[in-house]
Amino acid sequence: MNKTIYEYKSYKRYLIDLISAQPKRGRGFRTSLAEAASCQMAYISQVLGGERHFTYEQAEGINAFLGHSEDEARMFLLLVSYERAGTSALRTRYEKEMNREVQRNLTLKERFKAKEILSRELQATYYSSWYYAAVHIALTIPSLRTKEALARNFELRLPTVVKVLEFLTSVGLAEHRGNEYFPGLANIYVGNDSPLITQHHTNWRMRAIASLDPHNVWDLHYSAVVSIPKADFDKLKALFVKTIEEARRHWTEAKNEDQLCAVSVDWFRVGKE
Repeated sequence: MNKTIYEYKSYKRYLIDLISAQPKRGRGFRTSLAEAASCQMAYISQVLGGERHFTYEQAEGINAFLGHSEDEARMFLLLVSYERAGTSALRTRYEKEMNREVQRNLTLKERFKAKEILSRELQATYYSSWYYAAVHIALTIPSLRTKEALARNFELRLPTVVKVLEFLTSVGLAEHRGNEYFPGLANIYVGNDSPLITQHHTNWRMRAIASLDPHNVWDLHYSAVVSIPKADFDKLKALFVKTIEEARRHWTEAKNEDQLCAVSVDWFRVGKE
């Protein structure tokens, strides 16, 4: 199923789509769902196709069966609470809580569960120029693990590369073995709440501008100004976040890296309306 639980306002619709995405239209899946909810198969149909609702205990059993994360389980219980609510005021309260969960899920720092591994002062150095991150990640590529290879690849002066490598090694982001350097800690992430985020984005957008040479036909650049219904803004944002997450999973799991790339994505409102 392509959609996530955060894209639903109905737990019933969520479960119906989940069942439909299973082999044989979810025949065996329904049986397991009923077992998880400690109810009869007929009751599953009555809930999904009628006015009845699962109890919170049944919803928690379904959470366990579906293998929801803590965040997903919380969202599922909110969806159940929202549809079970007996007054419009209570539904409004649950809807606000659901919207907060959706926005929290859209925050990449929360999605990636990133950890700040450097002090603010050291982060300031790391994000002061594009080549700190470039050299850091380039160490995952075997052919770029010497200072000479890095200097050639990025067209940087050797003293600059040496300075970067010394910094990365001193903070544990790189390891020096013989004449080669290897990545240390897996990654570092700067969130939207960091005062360094502007510098980080600026570094890589300047590099993106530099890559606009028309002879670089292998690169991809896309810019557009579009008009959409206001209600679609967060839907499209969620789509971009999902795509980023899938791409990030791909490059995190990739083996035998031999190409360094950069990605910059912008999606923002233009003007006051």
